[in-house]
Amino acid sequence: MPSSFGLWFAAYAEHLLMDLHSFEAAFKVADQNPLGSAAGFGSSFPIDRSMTTQELGFGSVLVSSASAQMLRGKSERMVANAMAGLAGTISKMAYDLVLYNSQDLNFVQLPKEYTTGSSIMPHKKNPDVFELTRAHCNRIQAIPIEITM
Repeated sequence: MPSSFGLWFAAYAEHLLMDLHSFEAAFKVADQNPLGSAAGFGSSFPIDRSMTTQELGFGSVLVSSASAQMLRGKSERMVANAMAGLAGTISKMAYDLVLYNSQDLNFVQLPKEYTTGSSIMPHKKNPDVFELTRAHCNRIQAIPIEITM
């Protein structure tokens, strides 16, 4: 149970920073020049891989041509996993805000423009923006599994 809004929000800020590390790791894997690896056994063309790495803006050369072939799909999965991690953090935050907005807790009060009422209980404020956020985050969290399968 958080003791203050600051403690609660700081926990999410810290997790969002952790999620950024996942994106950095995915970028580092994708930021390698595969040009010249051909079909996995290199190329007979005289390609200056250092020059193409620099010209194309890659951070480094992917040395092994077989490794370049094995990288297919890995970069995409790593980006998708980073997106899923971020979506998981945002989904948890949205869930907390739904709970904190409830009549039982009432820690957070949303403006009426961000809520809908109910025909049975017109005084009830449904936090649709957070419910929709959670739904979209669930879709994003499924992407790594879709890519893997």
